[in-house]
Amino acid sequence: MTLFFLTTAVPTAVAAVAWGWFLHPVGGLANRLLASLGLPPQPWLTSPELALPTLAVVTAWAGVGFTAILLTAGLQSIPEEVLEAATVDGAGPWTRFWRITLPLLSPTLFLVGLLVVLKSLTAFGQIHLLTRGGPAESSMVLIYRVYQDAFFNFQVPLAAAEALLLFLVLLALAALQFWLLGRRVHYA
Repeated sequence: MTLFFLTTAVPTAVAAVAWGWFLHPVGGLANRLLASLGLPPQPWLTSPELALPTLAVVTAWAGVGFTAILLTAGLQSIPEEVLEAATVDGAGPWTRFWRITLPLLSPTLFLVGLLVVLKSLTAFGQIHLLTRGGPAESSMVLIYRVYQDAFFNFQVPLAAAEALLLFLVLLALAALQFWLLGRRVHYA
């Protein structure tokens, strides 16, 4: 369990440097593992096709610890008496999971889903430290575009408009999640 929580304790910069070493095209451990399996090395962060999916994996890894903490707390908040009563009534493990655990865990799952979506669209540190929006702007997500336009292109009005657009996209996604999934959440 410590490995899951470790991702929360590791700062973004340290994690990005470690991932940069791991995914290095020449001496990285990922490509050495591929070579030991007889597979060709991959340009994880230097290929326009692989850079964004690789950054998505790195960003997902960074969020695993926080997600694990929330889900563990959600599971621990489920009353043991309810599960015991279902067992006494003859409910099997799958029935207990689908009819008791999952509905009682739904508020936590809803929160985790909302936070994961919002966090994935505002991931900045990994992109800045590993690819700087490249190669060929393949990992130039909106949050990084705002940064580039504001601090390097000196187009502050454009960056402000992009930031407002990002805010509206995040707000719309949050509202959509509340509309689609909010009705299915069961609060105890």
